[in-house]
Amino acid sequence: MRRIGAVLLALLLLQSTGHAACESGDCKNGTGRLTSSDGRVYEGQFRNGYLWGTGTLTSPDGTVYKGQFVNGRFHGEGVLVGTDGRRYTGGFRDGVIHGRGRLITPDGLDYTGEFELGRFSGKGTLFYPDGREYAGDFRSNVVEGKGKLTYADGSTFEGDFVNGRPMGEGVRRYLDGSRYTGRFVGDRREGQGTLEHADGSRYEGAFAADLYNGPGTLTSADGTVSTGTFKAGLLTGEGTLTRADGARYAGGFAGGQPEGKGTMRYADGSVYEGSWVAGKREGKGRMTYADGGRYDGEFVADRREGKGRWKRGDGTVFSGAFAGDNPVEPPPAKPVPAPEPPAEVAAAAAPVVEESLPPSAGPAPEPEPVVTAPAPEPADPAPQVTATRPEPQAAPAQATKAVDDETVAGDATTNAAAEPAAQPAQQSGGTELYSRGGVHYSDAAASTPFTGKALNTLEDGSTYKGSYAKGLMDGRGDLQLTSGDRYIGAFRKGELHGRGVYTYQDGRRYDGSFQDGRKHGPGTYTYPDGSRYTGVFKDDLFHGQGVYLFADGSRYEGEFRAGLFAGQGVLSYADGNKYVGSFKDDLPDGQGTLTAADGSVYKGSFKGGRRNGNGRITYPGGRTVQG
Repeated sequence: MRRIGAVLLALLLLQSTGHAACESGDCKNGTGRLTSSDGRVYEGQFRNGYLWGTGTLTSPDGTVYKGQFVNGRFHGEGVLVGTDGRRYTGGFRDGVIHGRGRLITPDGLDYTGEFELGRFSGKGTLFYPDGREYAGDFRSNVVEGKGKLTYADGSTFEGDFVNGRPMGEGVRRYLDGSRYTGRFVGDRREGQGTLEHADGSRYEGAFAADLYNGPGTLTSADGTVSTGTFKAGLLTGEGTLTRADGARYAGGFAGGQPEGKGTMRYADGSVYEGSWVAGKREGKGRMTYADGGRYDGEFVADRREGKGRWKRGDGTVFSGAFAGDNPVEPPPAKPVPAPEPPAEVAAAAAPVVEESLPPSAGPAPEPEPVVTAPAPEPADPAPQVTATRPEPQAAPAQATKAVDDETVAGDATTNAAAEPAAQPAQQSGGTELYSRGGVHYSDAAASTPFTGKALNTLEDGSTYKGSYAKGLMDGRGDLQLTSGDRYIGAFRKGELHGRGVYTYQDGRRYDGSFQDGRKHGPGTYTYPDGSRYTGVFKDDLFHGQGVYLFADGSRYEGEFRAGLFAGQGVLSYADGNKYVGSFKDDLPDGQGTLTAADGSVYKGSFKGGRRNGNGRITYPGGRTVQG
């Protein structure tokens, strides 16, 4: 929304003395007609020679004010009509529009509400020429505060506004019936929020640039629930998927579908563990069937295809080739013919001839450097910006998992009645604990949530040694997950919370602060290749001030946002190049200075990692090129 210029300010005092002539009536104390030397004409009431009471003032340019005057100024209620067609009806004070009123401009802008010193200020309603309507707070001619914006198409936004734009918490209702509740930056969903679609599907989590982006949960219209990290609207990386029929997948995702390594537990009790491609079983894997049978081998498009071993439920075993999900029985054995003597193979390599290029007739043009990103292990690092680094993976949001994979937070007694009978949990020493729904009890009846210290095995096979409170991990503890990951540190209500160290089975390590199961606050994230980030985290991502050291020796120090270089920073390359300036989406973007190892310096504008716009190159010899 644009700023709205100052409306109409005071006109000069007009007295019956000096350069004004009383044409008729009593221009001192009564009613009369007064004409000033500059052409202004006043007809109305006077007091002590001043315009005072009710009257009409017409200016030479055609501007007309009709209303109340005090001491020669507009004061009270009145109507002011400009020569360009704008019209104001409402309150005035000391010659300035002030109080409640209505302003209509020639371009169709229509405001009704409160004014202060000639500006929209306070509560009001503004109709725009393009069909939009805003009702809410104004401050100094700017939409700012709480309000509701109705767009020309009928959709609405209700919430916080800053500098004329939606900014902060709000509710956006769309024409198709969908609704978003959460944070906005301008007209885009940005930050935490909930989007409810007209078809019944629902996403709750992080947004960026209007799309699902970051940790979140998507519930589809058919009841499928996907939880994990989203990128550009699709689940990507580690996550879980639970179907309406009870089938559950946990593992890698790409483009919103299972990809990479993962495990699917089907509704009939069968389990697949192995490789996935585009949502289908593909590659090597193991399928354990509900009847007790098991297949270990290759899959293609959800079918057994290639080499494998199948142990049927009746105990019989087939080992060999599969096609179309069925075993291929081998033909009867044939005699093996004697092998032919091997022929000698001579290998010759043609020489590679490199021809020198002829010398250029003139000086070679300066190539434009493309500023890209240093990979973790570059063979020959070039001046780069985007950090090709592993994404930090989130530690488990809930440390204790129930059999149905639902986590329990808060006082354990609130869920006791709805759960199945408590099962004894394995424990080393002390009183035996009983587990139900991820909560541990001191008795089989599940009436007393356990508080104290214990060493026991959780339902999913993970082991925990540490403190409990009200049946949940709370305090200091040591959690060893079945995946090979390990966390040592603080817990609260069953979640990682406080200071701790999380070590991944692949060698990654995080040492820092957690909040509600996510990396949040100061910390250090180290990768197996030696790359390391030290700085501030938010919702499992680099966010705030930090330092990123690359495996090749390159170093970035500056601002991060949602895991990316964003804002002001300094990137020093292993080969001696150095960039100082603004970053966006991991690339130089905005004003900056790139100093090459040979001493040449470019200072100017960048966009998407390339020089773009105005800038100047200074070479070591002093020669400069401006462009």
